[in-house]
Amino acid sequence: MIDVVIPVYNSADTLAQCVTSVITGTYPLEKIMITLVNNESTDQSFQIFQKLQHEFPTARITWLEAAQGKSNALNMALYNTSNKYFVHIDSDGLLDENALLNMVQQFEAEPQTVALTGIILTQISQIAQSWRLRLLQLLEYHEYAAAF
Repeated sequence: MIDVVIPVYNSADTLAQCVTSVITGTYPLEKIMITLVNNESTDQSFQIFQKLQHEFPTARITWLEAAQGKSNALNMALYNTSNKYFVHIDSDGLLDENALLNMVQQFEAEPQTVALTGIILTQISQIAQSWRLRLLQLLEYHEYAAAF
């Protein structure tokens, strides 16, 4: 079993695509628990959650309220899990279709592995044409590359 935790803060524009990337991957859906941890969103994020529940009735998707910031929201989700694996993805991210399967296979093949991280691939189509925003995107990319 895998817990996939997605922090939500005004994520209406990206949440459906993020959750769909988890649900439509190659890992068995019955072994995935998706938890959306809301941090005082003021947009239509909750309605997107409801739409996803209706669109994917066999998926286990839950909504938690956490008015504590992203790190505390993740800790709250972590303390409420009993599954073997815990995965975090931002609401504007997408999982590769084999990401969860590859992760579990790595953990099972090498029990000494205690943590994994993925790579971030920029979606060029979503980068604004403003030079300031392109510069910000480039700086963020280098920050992630240095961290991981």
